[in-house]
Amino acid sequence: MKHFINQKNAIIIVTGDVKVDDVFAQTKKRFAGIKNKKDIPLVHQVEPKQDGAKRLVVYKESEVEMLAITYHIPNYQHKDQPALSAISEMLSSGKSSRLYQSLVSEKRLANQIYAYNMENIDPGLFIFMAVCNPDIKAEEVEKEILAEIEKLRTSYVEDSELAKVKIGTKADFIYSLESSSSVADLFGGYLARGDLEPLMSYEKNINALTPQDVQTAALKYFDETQSTTVILRKSND
Repeated sequence: MKHFINQKNAIIIVTGDVKVDDVFAQTKKRFAGIKNKKDIPLVHQVEPKQDGAKRLVVYKESEVEMLAITYHIPNYQHKDQPALSAISEMLSSGKSSRLYQSLVSEKRLANQIYAYNMENIDPGLFIFMAVCNPDIKAEEVEKEILAEIEKLRTSYVEDSELAKVKIGTKADFIYSLESSSSVADLFGGYLARGDLEPLMSYEKNINALTPQDVQTAALKYFDETQSTTVILRKSND
């Protein structure tokens, strides 16, 4: 059993070898007597458009440098989310992904690299994160990440690479349905956000993606003026 809370209701999802009537009976027995003391307020604020690129260096005790680059993206219901998810998969999912091949396997600049597409109720971020190898400056890794972004912006991905992403996405989706706990997490996450439609149409939308869709999303969202870059490095003191 999993509990989720959205802006309007508390949600309980039960999966596994259970009987529906028993679930409702036990739920009513335990929760029917609990009265609402007040309504959950509906809070919705949209961050204003960023007024230029931001850059920050943080000095901490760390033996290696770390890098984060973020770009603003729309919420989980937006039609561009499947393309952004495909880009995330293409760039950092597995050892054959673009960033892993370039930064970890070939150039040995980083030991960890992520390209993460947030899927939130409100507009979120596409986040690049890297942990540099010893004696590697974050700026070197940044340069390579930006070069990979520029490739997406200026050229179409190969049909074969996009097909691989579609197969991987389908496999991940099927894997998420293999246990009752993961099914509860999957559906509960969307119910808590308030809309199951993006989940129901996700596989269809991914399969419909074209190389042009991927390039369009990269051009639209990987905008330097809407980026924030944070570098963590050891203090010289």
